[in-house]
Amino acid sequence: MDFRLSDETRMMRDSFLQWVKRELLPLEEREGLDADRGYPHEIVRRVRRQSAELGFYSHHMPTEVGGGGFSMLDSVILREAAGAS
Repeated sequence: MDFRLSDETRMMRDSFLQWVKRELLPLEEREGLDADRGYPHEIVRRVRRQSAELGFYSHHMPTEVGGGGFSMLDSVILREAAGAS
């Protein structure tokens, strides 16, 4: 059995990680964000909008309802990448 990720899955994961490193991690540091204290609504809206534009928001939902339509495997890979960042 071949457990290698497809090129498409690797590209999706790499794109997501680039966005996290380029946008989210600096935002956390710049704004002094802390999950235990919650996040300002404007920042949440901005991050949601960006993630939607990139196709990551609601990635697990079917495209028919506005989601990304990612496979279960791709959703898991994306969540794993988020947790590792």
